[in-house]
Amino acid sequence: MPINTQLHIIIFFIAFYGMSFAQEQPPKKLDKKARKELKIATNYQNTKALVESGNFDYEADWVFPLGQPRISLLGNVNRLRFENNILEANLPYFGTRYNDGYASAGINFKSEIDEYKVDFQDDNYRILITFVVVDEKERYQFDLEIESDGSGRLYFASNKRNAQTYSGLILPIKKK
Repeated sequence: MPINTQLHIIIFFIAFYGMSFAQEQPPKKLDKKARKELKIATNYQNTKALVESGNFDYEADWVFPLGQPRISLLGNVNRLRFENNILEANLPYFGTRYNDGYASAGINFKSEIDEYKVDFQDDNYRILITFVVVDEKERYQFDLEIESDGSGRLYFASNKRNAQTYSGLILPIKKK
C-alpha cells in the first residue's frame, strides 16, 4: 500500500475517533443549564406547595412609594400573614391618604379575605395572587406576583390611599 493511502487511512481513523469521542461527552454548559432549570423547577414546586397551603407570610424588605425613592424596611415589622382565610396586615405606608378620618401610620388590620384568586403559571414558574379585603373604613386591593424562589412584588391600592409597591419574600409561618 502506498504511503499516501496509509496516511489517508490513519487520518480517517483519527477523525472518526475524535468525532465519536466528541459526541459521547455532552457539553458542560448544557449540564449547567439543566441543573439551573432543575433548581428553578424544584424551588417553584416548594413555593407552589406553600401557597396552596394557604398559610404563609409575605415579608417585605423594600417599599416603593408613588413618586418617591425606595425605602428599606429591614428591621421593621412589615408583613402580611395569610392564615385560614384571614389576612393580618402590618405594613408601613408612605403615601398620600384621602378622606382619612383616622390617623393610621400604616396598613394595619386583621380581616377575612374576599375575592381570593390564585393563578399558577407553571410554564414560566410564577404565581399571581389577587385578593381584596374590606374593613369598616377602607377597601384594600392587593396583587402579589411570586417568582419560583419565593421572592415577590406586592401591589397595593385602596379607595383612600395612593398605590404603593413592596418587594419581599413569602415564607412559612414561624411558630412562636
